Amino acid sequence: MKRFLFALLALALLIPLAGAQSYHNPVYLVGGYGTTSTYTYYPTAIFLYDKTGAAPTISKLCDLPTPTYTMRYPSLYMDYDNKNLLMCSSGTSTAGYAWSNSLLHYDVAAKTWTSLWNGQRVSEHAGPGSYKYSYPYSYANPFVDQNGDTLFGVYGYEYVTSPSTLASNYYAIFKYDRTTASVRTIVDTVQAGFIEYWEQIDRDIDSGKILVAGGRSQTSPNTMRYAVHTFNPEDGYNPANHGFWNDGSVYGWYNYSRGVEQNLKNGYLERPYYTGLYVYQLQPGSGGYTTISTVPNTGFPNTTVYGYSGKYDLQTAAKPRYLLNTYYSSTGAWLMEYDVNTWSFTGFDLLMNKTTHPEYNYFYNYNFEFYQGRHLQTVRDLKTPNKWDILISIPHLPKMPYVLAAGASGVRPGMALPDGRTINLCLDPVVWMTASNLVPGIWNIGPGMLDGNGEAKGSLDLSKFKIPSTGIGQPIWIAVAVLDPKAPCGIAYLPDTYVMRL
Repeated sequence: MKRFLFALLALALLIPLAGAQSYHNPVYLVGGYGTTSTYTYYPTAIFLYDKTGAAPTISKLCDLPTPTYTMRYPSLYMDYDNKNLLMCSSGTSTAGYAWSNSLLHYDVAAKTWTSLWNGQRVSEHAGPGSYKYSYPYSYANPFVDQNGDTLFGVYGYEYVTSPSTLASNYYAIFKYDRTTASVRTIVDTVQAGFIEYWEQIDRDIDSGKILVAGGRSQTSPNTMRYAVHTFNPEDGYNPANHGFWNDGSVYGWYNYSRGVEQNLKNGYLERPYYTGLYVYQLQPGSGGYTTISTVPNTGFPNTTVYGYSGKYDLQTAAKPRYLLNTYYSSTGAWLMEYDVNTWSFTGFDLLMNKTTHPEYNYFYNYNFEFYQGRHLQTVRDLKTPNKWDILISIPHLPKMPYVLAAGASGVRPGMALPDGRTINLCLDPVVWMTASNLVPGIWNIGPGMLDGNGEAKGSLDLSKFKIPSTGIGQPIWIAVAVLDPKAPCGIAYLPDTYVMRL
């Protein structure tokens, strides 16, 4: 701990050491597509693409539950424990397909699927309407919030007749409470007062609010083209406090630019378009998206690709990169890499094609996730209000020392390390107190050593303070660093910063 704090004081004096660039451990989850009618023609499974050995390998982690329908894209995420998987499926309203239109959980150790919430029960939580269908068409994007619960978007055949301006199908955001195994409606078309397809969900790194990318373009009753909405986790996502990160009055975050993950260097939404040939940016406010890079298809795996799912690799890296999971129908599937500093295309890995997998005719590759890459996650304490466990999970570095710190001043410009990496946390008194473990009744760093599974648990306890039920709206940023005196700057691994709201 003292060594780490001294390093923060003397960053400018440190001499960078030789060492490999630190990204996520290169094991990725890819795949996840299936239909009941063409089951044998598609890779109807979730695969592990592993680059940790001398040569890359791709192997099946699990099949999708059968019968199923199309897995949403992207809808595959590590659960709060960084061990198991969450997934959303979509497709048919026919009762016989029990696994379609579900929020699903996969237990990696037991190798079993569980339907956490099925479309057959959606009418229990549907909004007002003259006629209710029992089955939604699709669920989208499971997102684990700061309490360890799961938010997901729902689109169903729910005709709304009051008010008449909302005569449309049913759209909503649901929350699955993992402790009670129950679902409640966060917001729907009636509560919001406008028609919206609640699409991708993430958190705003600058405020800790929940970002929801809308999937509709409309001019009546509101002029709103693919807006990015905000909800406050501290007030239970009260729809009365719904706001906009970008109001979509010009042209916001288009449906096919999947994902609302931000570039931490500026806080903007940035990512390649689904064709891979353009990189778009959206800033907060009322402006529209802009094209910040046009990528020549020289060196592309194919003249046309489709990349609905992708993510930033560690944004603490000296050369941050974006990985886009792509396919081209019957030709193959690839993992494409972009340099985030320049948004230039830097290469690709072949995942599968007819040569490597002749059993498939098509290679629809909808999902991408860093396997065991949820390194920081807060989970509410079930017995004590305003107390959270802080779960640390870095399985590929067991029995290593770590330092855990929190700050109250954001992530930019952060603390630059001489080897080019950045601790995405602004140095302030809160960082000093938490990293030094000077407020143990409020902030507990945990054992300071990862266990044999690469796990540890700290805590944040504000139960002694009189916090209103609606919260105080203060974001707090949490960072962890795995220490090794042989590593550059003494830091072996530097996960991305986590933000929550008090």
